[in-house]
Amino acid sequence: MKKSALSIAFILVCSIAFAQPVPPAAPIYSEVYTIADCLNSYEGTTCIITGKVTGMDTVYHHNRYIIKDSTGEMSANFSHHVIGNYTDITSGTYKIIGEIRGVNHHPDMHRAPKHHLDAHLAVRYMEKQ
Repeated sequence: MKKSALSIAFILVCSIAFAQPVPPAAPIYSEVYTIADCLNSYEGTTCIITGKVTGMDTVYHHNRYIIKDSTGEMSANFSHHVIGNYTDITSGTYKIIGEIRGVNHHPDMHRAPKHHLDAHLAVRYMEKQ
């Protein structure tokens, strides 16, 4: 009796440990290419924007800038690793790649909302055009 109970428990544990996660039915995150599309997308969407960095966002700390393209403007969080050797990022046009933060989660994702104050772009890469 003990051996059969132990073997059933072992089989259950092994089946749970090696079970493959079920992928979502449709792709959740995609890429968008304008600020207007970025602001209308879900949390974590990759944004690839070509535009200008117009200046610092005075509401937040030192690494928050305003980026602008032909469809609008939004705040972006640049780390010092992304800025790197650029001495003045407010001159010229840049290709900026990052993830949108502070907007709604996709309805199929079951996560608690993050407590961001506003929609902004977490910049991961930038390149002068």
